[in-house]
Amino acid sequence: VKVFDKVETDMFLGGFHYHQDWDVMHDIVSGKSNAYILHMSWTENKDNKLKFLRQMGEWYVQDQCIGHDYLELVEGGGQVTDGSLINQCCSAEPIFSCHFRDKPSKEPCFNSPCIDKRCRQFWNPMAPEFVAELKAKRKALN
Repeated sequence: VKVFDKVETDMFLGGFHYHQDWDVMHDIVSGKSNAYILHMSWTENKDNKLKFLRQMGEWYVQDQCIGHDYLELVEGGGQVTDGSLINQCCSAEPIFSCHFRDKPSKEPCFNSPCIDKRCRQFWNPMAPEFVAELKAKRKALN
């Protein structure tokens, strides 16, 4: 296992950044960060990891394949008929959904509940121009 220094850590973020360093997370959603791996450590359970990754627009596995192993999907009337999981299970585009307004997200999740007791919102609902600016910057990057 390699231990990353500060420079390398900026590209390989973990759950600590997601849950604790919102300046870094705002840089990611605005396109200012070069980070390209988000490991969802520091997260209580697998269900929340999936929700957080979907909320960040970093999830590419179709729902029908979650919680099933390969043999379940291809044998016995499974959903995959050609032996390949790629077409049935992988999405070319991120699968986004909102879950918690007090966790980082690619898009504002104002209407979602809070998961933490103090319920500090990631997006400022009073700054719609900020949201519009971030969406425009992201669109320009793509």
